[in-house]
Amino acid sequence: MVEVCRRYGMRLVGPNCLGIMDTHTPLNASFASRMPRRGEIAFISQSGALGTAILDWSLARGIGFSKFISLGNKADLDETDFIELAAADGETRVILSYIENVTDGFRFMDVARLASRRKPIVVLKSGVSEAGARAATSHTGALAGNDRVYETVFQQCGIVRAHTVQELFDLASVFVTQPRPAGRQVAIVTNAGGPGIIAADRVELLGLAMARLSRETVEALRQKLPPEASLYNPVDVIGDARADRYAAAVDLVLADPNVHSLVVILTPQDMTE
Repeated sequence: MVEVCRRYGMRLVGPNCLGIMDTHTPLNASFASRMPRRGEIAFISQSGALGTAILDWSLARGIGFSKFISLGNKADLDETDFIELAAADGETRVILSYIENVTDGFRFMDVARLASRRKPIVVLKSGVSEAGARAATSHTGALAGNDRVYETVFQQCGIVRAHTVQELFDLASVFVTQPRPAGRQVAIVTNAGGPGIIAADRVELLGLAMARLSRETVEALRQKLPPEASLYNPVDVIGDARADRYAAAVDLVLADPNVHSLVVILTPQDMTE
């Protein structure tokens, strides 16, 4: 098949794949039972069955895609070709990929490094355990490789790594609806101390940093919040906070030049709006 395609200047997707869909053309060159909703996420999957499961899930959740691509055994076109395509696509804001292996490591790094400067790339890489690597080999013939190498390559290329399907789409939802942060400084506004501390731990474990609020912000918070509130990051508006108190804290924290992104935590109390 590959020899015939090359002889006549054709490109091949698959074999052993679901096919490809483009919601903006529109094009459905697949045997999926339904077309995805139109959106701004390009999804590239080495597994066709995972693709159909995610398609069903996305339709129930109202999540849309620009492109929905199943790679299969990658006899010709591979993940790098479609990442390059999605990076240049005006209808795509976020690139998601499920991969079991990478075909050409050096080309993948070159393309991903450039693409990630234009759009977020989020990858779910399977075959990280010995059992998973064996399963990947029997599934698509993929040689999964050393996971530490993939982790390093993803970091060098600016790729965000997801570890579950849920995390993959949580990240996609954030990237497709929010601007990209200008830096690593994170602020937290919460109505409960414990969850704020847990979130602060997670911020630093992920290699981000807790923002140091300016003196002006702290003083402005002091004027708006009760005496029991914590004015430093995490900002604890305490459990009886209603919408107006949240709004005041969020506005002041977001206006601080030291803050690049904000996490808002709300634990529902009896008086919560």
